[in-house]
Amino acid sequence: MLRFLLGFTLAALMGFSAAAQEFDEIIVTGSRIAEDLPGQILIVPGDNLLLEVAVESDDRDGITRYREITETIQSMLAAAEEDDTIEISFVDGNIVRPLSPALFDEAVRGGSRPDTSIAFLQVKTPIPDNVPDAFALATELQSFIDTIEEKGRVTVEATDEVTVSVVNPNQYRPRVLGLITREIRAVTEAMGPNYRATLTGIHGELKSLRAGDLSLGFYLPYTYEIIPDTIHKIERHVDEDY
Repeated sequence: MLRFLLGFTLAALMGFSAAAQEFDEIIVTGSRIAEDLPGQILIVPGDNLLLEVAVESDDRDGITRYREITETIQSMLAAAEEDDTIEISFVDGNIVRPLSPALFDEAVRGGSRPDTSIAFLQVKTPIPDNVPDAFALATELQSFIDTIEEKGRVTVEATDEVTVSVVNPNQYRPRVLGLITREIRAVTEAMGPNYRATLTGIHGELKSLRAGDLSLGFYLPYTYEIIPDTIHKIERHVDEDY
């Protein structure tokens, strides 16, 4: 059974990655040190709030632990089906995936103590426009967790790890580029018609940070130089120590 589930899991993940990564949902946790950031950062509201949940069993029999955990997870999925504001998810790296039986093996692992198994899941809810902070939403998610029927020796507890996610982050790339180009245009216009800008870094990966309780920031690690029009070529020399 475990072998079948694992094979199905790998096939599902391969099919997912081959589809279209532009619509991935990602989580953003911490923020960056201010001096590491460029001048222009696009701040947007997050799409979903996620509360991490630990589903743990300490039954001495490994097969029983796995069964109890999977039955409890199935109860969580069934309860979420009855509530259109709740979804059970699994975070793979920083990618948020809807939890399904095919992903149970990815979620369940050995616990911190001998003869324990644990699964870390995410209980997710959309972020409404009129919610000022995460407390009310996290309280709703905790109330949902409290209703879950725990099978056997399973415990279901929130870890207090609250994250914000965004769907299809690359949709914000044109807006980030717009902020950068407006900044450069303003600087070159202030310098006068005899100056121009050389820009690097805009082809890199779009990066993100937690910019507030329910907000995210997106940026590109760009840099630019303002040079006179009389300079047509810039040569940069890198010193290497051998």
